[in-house]
Amino acid sequence: MTQLNCLYRRRGRTFADSLTSMSRSCAAPYDVAIESDELAWLMRTSLMSGNGVQIMSTILLVDDDLDNLWPLQLTLEGRGYHVLLAENGHAAMEALVREPVQLVVTDWQMPQMDGIELCRRIRSRPSTADVPVVLLSAGPEPPGDRRGWSCFLRKPVDPGVLLDRIDMFVARRLASNLRNARADCADPASRWPALDARCWP
Repeated sequence: MTQLNCLYRRRGRTFADSLTSMSRSCAAPYDVAIESDELAWLMRTSLMSGNGVQIMSTILLVDDDLDNLWPLQLTLEGRGYHVLLAENGHAAMEALVREPVQLVVTDWQMPQMDGIELCRRIRSRPSTADVPVVLLSAGPEPPGDRRGWSCFLRKPVDPGVLLDRIDMFVARRLASNLRNARADCADPASRWPALDARCWP
């Protein structure tokens, strides 16, 4: 916790401040409390598999003008993320089928499939229904059902604000995955009664 707070103090605030700011500005589709024993693990943007192989957290960036994405791509890769690019909603869905991601950042106005339809399709698939989505647009937030996206940011977006949102949503998703992994690894009670050693042949 101390190390993570020091990291955020370099930017003028603590990790707890960032959590508060995040909860006020962008509602997540799930509410995951991050405990202190997980913070040291979450401050890294990568996971370690059981065999010690490093697995980087993957973010999918979607925009019909890929030139708009390369500054963000370079910044995220410099922070340790693995970044995928897609130029429309169809390409994004194909990428989601090929590889699991921790977060999607998408533009609203795109040909073939716009960002809102992409959000609907992400929520409709069980394997991606809980993936957080940051929706970007030069216009106001789209009316209607807002449960499709986790956060809306209006362009031009402050890079620091966007990076804070990305870090927070990834941390929450990894915390949820960590809890699920711990639950799966818990030894279930045996359905078989213990054998009496005296009866063993």
